[in-house]
Amino acid sequence: MFRINVLFFIFNVFLVQTDKFPPVEEEPNIEYLHETCTKLVGVSDEEVRNYRLPDKSQKMMCYMLCIGIHSKWANPDGTMNYDYIVTHANEQLRTILLPTIEKCRNFPRADECETTYNFHLCVYEHDPEPGSVAVGFQQPP
Repeated sequence: MFRINVLFFIFNVFLVQTDKFPPVEEEPNIEYLHETCTKLVGVSDEEVRNYRLPDKSQKMMCYMLCIGIHSKWANPDGTMNYDYIVTHANEQLRTILLPTIEKCRNFPRADECETTYNFHLCVYEHDPEPGSVAVGFQQPP
């Protein structure tokens, strides 16, 4: 069975390759978000697995938006729902995420998919090291 580890979207959408993430209690939500959004957007597991920032693939940008909307971490216009993230994120995730996402409250707006992508790109640019918050879309498999 295909298993994708998503820290944020998230969505987190940041793929994490560490033993600590995602927290075990988040795995059912992560799998649901991935399955839902691969179907809705028409992106394959392989495309998700092989995607790396800063590639501006339209399908992957819309996958990020889908994950964000369904997790309630993003609004339909692609902007982040910071209040929801702060109040609803798993405590372990919140401790790691908040310092980085604070740096990305103001990022370029475009269409809804690209706006979400711009947020992810901002996080990546502020924290690009493997093992960090933005692990995943930029890290080789």
